[in-house]
Amino acid sequence: MPNFILTAYDAPNSLDKRLATRDAHFEYMKKLSEAGKVILGGAMLDESGNMIGSTIFFSMTHQEMEDYKAKEPYIEAGVWADVKIQEAKVGEFFLTNIANRYNKQETV
Repeated sequence: MPNFILTAYDAPNSLDKRLATRDAHFEYMKKLSEAGKVILGGAMLDESGNMIGSTIFFSMTHQEMEDYKAKEPYIEAGVWADVKIQEAKVGEFFLTNIANRYNKQETV
């Protein structure tokens, strides 16, 4: 299964949109995660700790990635202004490490 890394920077002054759309985004990420399509993700922060974007690692087909982009709440709401998706290969060691930490209820 191909892996992808999404790096998305928020549009200027979009914090209110981000917060208003956050529940829908999390709901979508939870659904994809439970289906084994999301490996890891989170908000990117600036030097002051403010959210400025997101990085998400996916395990899905090219078509599933296209479908994801068409339904992502942050894209639909205009929260993300600059979205880059790059096909990648996530090392098996890292996936095992994430799974082990998750099973121990640790925060990655």
